[in-house]
Amino acid sequence: MNKNLVFIALISFIFACQRPQHFDRSNELFSYLSKVQGLNLQSSSKAQVFIFQVGFCGTCTGEVMMLIEQNKNLCKDSTYFVLSKTDTKLEQRLAKIPNSLILIDKSPFLPKYGLFYSKDMLFVLTNGEVKKWFKLDTDGTEAANLYLNNQ
Repeated sequence: MNKNLVFIALISFIFACQRPQHFDRSNELFSYLSKVQGLNLQSSSKAQVFIFQVGFCGTCTGEVMMLIEQNKNLCKDSTYFVLSKTDTKLEQRLAKIPNSLILIDKSPFLPKYGLFYSKDMLFVLTNGEVKKWFKLDTDGTEAANLYLNNQ
């Protein structure tokens, strides 16, 4: 009996530690992009959407910028950068990325749509669905880099 409990606890722990690939707020993401930013990406074949939580952690944003600037695969598809508020220096760096558009959440509506996180986010969209998503902390940035380089 005791071995069965340990086995069940171990299996439960393994499943609890796995990051779900399904993004629960995909409807809110597409609704925010269309209603607030005027983008209809549900008909887009492929795009990347970054959400920058400006003003939290400059170190985190620095890691994300390295990911963006070093990743040539971003230039192939449309890339959208949503900033939670205006940041002139960040906007100047992002403006150099080909095939990209910078959007500012001026109202702010990100929290109202459940898209305000403590970390920057990356959403990879394919055929109007969130194919992959990454919370861009240290581990997430590494995983996103591996994913983007192997597309």
